[in-house]
Amino acid sequence: MNEHSDQNPGGDEAGSLWNKPSEKPHAAPSHPQTPIPTEAPASGKRAAPEPPSREKSGLYDRILEQAKEEQQKKSDATGALPTDVEPAPDAPLTPVEPTGITATPPPTPSQETVQPASPVVPRPHRNTVRVTPPGPALVRLAGVSKSFGPLRVLDSVDLEFESGRATVVIGPSGTGKSVLLKHVVGLLKPDAGEVYFDGQRVDTMSESQLVEVRKQVGFLFQMGALFDSMNVGENVCFPLVQHTTMKPAEQARRCGEVLRMVGLSGFESKQTGSLSGGQRKRVALARAIVLKPKLVLYDEPTTGLDPIRSDLINELIVTLGRELGITSVVVTHDIASANKIADRIVMLYDGHIIADGNAQGISQSDNPIVQRFIRGQADESELATIRAGFPHSENPT
Repeated sequence: MNEHSDQNPGGDEAGSLWNKPSEKPHAAPSHPQTPIPTEAPASGKRAAPEPPSREKSGLYDRILEQAKEEQQKKSDATGALPTDVEPAPDAPLTPVEPTGITATPPPTPSQETVQPASPVVPRPHRNTVRVTPPGPALVRLAGVSKSFGPLRVLDSVDLEFESGRATVVIGPSGTGKSVLLKHVVGLLKPDAGEVYFDGQRVDTMSESQLVEVRKQVGFLFQMGALFDSMNVGENVCFPLVQHTTMKPAEQARRCGEVLRMVGLSGFESKQTGSLSGGQRKRVALARAIVLKPKLVLYDEPTTGLDPIRSDLINELIVTLGRELGITSVVVTHDIASANKIADRIVMLYDGHIIADGNAQGISQSDNPIVQRFIRGQADESELATIRAGFPHSENPT
C-alpha cells in the first residue's frame, strides 16, 4: 500500500497516520519476549508464539503494521460507519489516584419510577474552568512545506505546540492534518522548513537517532491497533519489552498503573477480542502512555464511539494533561470533543493555518470557512453539484 492514495495525498484517511511506503501488513506480532505474569485463560490453550526480533521490527513498525491491518479490514467492510459494538459491557470506572476518575452508579429501576428525571445541565466549557498557561514550545514547525506531486499539502506552516497544553487540529479531510503530525516524529521529511522536538531538530535525524525521540511520543490510532494475539497486559507492556530492561514484575506493576488510570484495573488477562470499542480505545491509550511520554498524538480518538464513550475518552485526555503534564495534539472532526479537550484549536485549510485560538475565539471567527466547518454546513457550490443530479426535484410533475 502506498503511503498516499491518489484520492487523498494528504493522508487524512482513517489509520493513515503512521503508514510508511513499501510496507505490507502481515499477521499480528507474536508474544513478547518476556511476557508479564497473567492469569491462565478460562478455556483453551494458546501456543507459545515466537519472541519478536528487535533488529527486524521496532515498536513503531509493529504497531504501524497492526494499524494498517485494521484499516484494511475497515476498507473491506460493507461501507457502514463504524459503531461501538459491545461484546461485553464496559467495566465501571474505578476511582484512581491521581487521575480522579470516578464512576457514578446508574439509578435502580425503583429510583427511576419514583424520582422525576433531572434536566441535563451542561458542564461549563473547559476553557472557562482551566486554561493551561503556555509553556515553552515542545514541538515547533518553522516554514514547513510539503507537496505530493503537484499538490501542495503544507505551505510554509509556522506552528508551535506548547508544553503541557492540549492543541486540537481541525480541518476538512485531505487538508494535511495527519501529514502535519507525521513530520513531528520524522515519518515524513519537509520539502522546506525545519521541525523541532524538545529543542532538537528532527527533520535531519537518521532513523536510529529518531528512535530516542519516538520513545518520548505516544500515539493513539483511530482503531486502536491492538494485537489480537496478545492479551490486554501483553499489549500494554509491548513498548516496555521493546524499549526497556524492566523485569517482568516491574512491567506488570507499570501495566497495572496505566490500566487503573484509564479505568480498566484488573483487565490484564482479558483477550482483546472480548473488549468493547470504548475499552479497546482505553487499552490503546494505556499503551500510549506506558513509557511516560512527553507528548501524545491522537488520531480521531472518538471515531466510532457513541457520545457517552466519546465523553469518557475526552475526560481521559483532559485528565492526563492535568495530572501527568502530558502535552496532547489531537486531530479530530468532532467539534464537541474539540471544545472540551482544547486549550487551543488550530484550523488547517488549503495548506495554511486559517484560525488559531481557544474554543470561544474559534466559534466567533468571522472566517466563513471556519464557520461552515464548525457548524457542519456544506459550501453552496458543493450543494449545487448535488442538486444538479436532480433537475426536476424542485418542480415535481
